[in-house]
Amino acid sequence: MFPQTVSHHVRFSRGRLFATMLVGLSIAFIRVDAIGTTKDQGPGSVDNWPSGLSPETADMFCHNEVMVHASASTVWRYLVAAEQWPTWYNEVQNIRILNSNHVLGRGSKIAWNTLGLFVESTVAECIPNERLTWLSNTNPAGAVAYHVWVLIPIADGCKVVTEKTETIQASAHFTATDAYATEHRVLQIWLNRLKALSESAKQR
Repeated sequence: MFPQTVSHHVRFSRGRLFATMLVGLSIAFIRVDAIGTTKDQGPGSVDNWPSGLSPETADMFCHNEVMVHASASTVWRYLVAAEQWPTWYNEVQNIRILNSNHVLGRGSKIAWNTLGLFVESTVAECIPNERLTWLSNTNPAGAVAYHVWVLIPIADGCKVVTEKTETIQASAHFTATDAYATEHRVLQIWLNRLKALSESAKQR
C-alpha cells in the first residue's frame, strides 16, 4: 500500500556484549556486528549526541531515509502533532504530551506505548521544519534511546532522515537480533506512512 523508497542501516557497535532476559529463560549473551547496506555510513545527522548514545558508542544505531514529494513544513506539521500519530501509524498507542499544547516543542514530555512497551520521552531539540530529537527511557526493557528526525529541502519536496541510537540493558525485552529486525521494520513503516500522508495532503 505504501511505497518502499527507504534506505536504512542498523549497526551494533563492534565488540560490545549484549544480554537479554526472556521471561522464564536464562540470560543469553550475544555479540553482534551487523551492518546493512546504505549510501550513508556516516556518524549520524546530529553533532551533539547524548553521552553514551552517539552512533559510535551506542549498542545500536539505525538510519532510515525517504524522499517526500511535499514541503518540509507539511511533513513537520504531521511530525510534531504527536497525539495524532496513532491515527496513521499503528505502532504507537496511548500517546500523551504532558506539558504542551498538543504539539511537540523543546522540552515537551511524552508518555506513550509502542511495541508493547511503555516509553517516557523528552524532546531535546525542536527546530521547526528542520530537526526534532527526543531522549527516551523504555520500561520494562530498561533501554535508553535517542531518536532524531532531520528534514532536508530538495527540489520537489524534502528528504526525511530518521536515526535512532539505543543502549540495551541486560534485562532488555528484545535480543539484539530481535532489535535489528524490529527497528528496521517499524522505522520503515513510520517513514513510509509519513511520506504517504504528507504527499496526500499536498494533493488536496
